[in-house]
Amino acid sequence: MEQMKMNHQEEIYQKSQQLSVIESKLKEEASVSNKLQLQLQESNNQLEENSSAYQKEQYLFDRELTSINERLAPKVEETNQLIGRYDAEVTHHGSQAESLRSEHATQILVIETRGADLCPIWKMSFASWKRTLMLPD
Repeated sequence: MEQMKMNHQEEIYQKSQQLSVIESKLKEEASVSNKLQLQLQESNNQLEENSSAYQKEQYLFDRELTSINERLAPKVEETNQLIGRYDAEVTHHGSQAESLRSEHATQILVIETRGADLCPIWKMSFASWKRTLMLPD
């Protein structure tokens, strides 16, 4: 019985030692868990701060972009009107140039025709003067 008692005490001692090791591991894991939980909380806080900053920055960029678009809209309209007027002027001047070319061609034809009609008259006039002045042919 004495042996059993000693064995039993030895067993209790070993179990107590194992329990102590397990408890110390549990405390260590709890400490690590708490540390990780704090790091996670800090990361979450930082993420929320960054998210808020990015949202604010995006809001400011959107406002600035809207402001720029509002200032550019009239200029775009004015530019489109100027382009339309330019195209109309180019078309108008092109038509005028074509009209002048056509008119010029007609005038040249008239001058050429008159010149052809005048040549025989001039020849007869020169011949008549030569005879009057008695110049040799």
